[in-house]
Amino acid sequence: MKTKSLNILFPSIATLIVAASPIAALVMQPGPKPGGVALVIAPPWSRDISEIIERAQITEISPVHAPMGVLVEIENSQDIRNLRAHGAWLVLNGARVLELCAV
Repeated sequence: MKTKSLNILFPSIATLIVAASPIAALVMQPGPKPGGVALVIAPPWSRDISEIIERAQITEISPVHAPMGVLVEIENSQDIRNLRAHGAWLVLNGARVLELCAV
């Protein structure tokens, strides 16, 4: 019985690690730099991520909206603080995201 549990547990853990690797790579990288691009991630229950961007007075540069994320242009470090203050969960380095997406 114990062997069957291990046969299910190890592949499940391995699958979870592989699936989480791209997300971990984005979260663990250095933050966005002023004058660069950032990926803003908002909670799924927020009304509209565009509203967060607008209230923070940031320029949106995404051609398409994802349900919880949008690319913006960061002009200074205050922009990052404003985004978080207005409800953004994460503000990640958008240049790396663009590299991963081959844009």
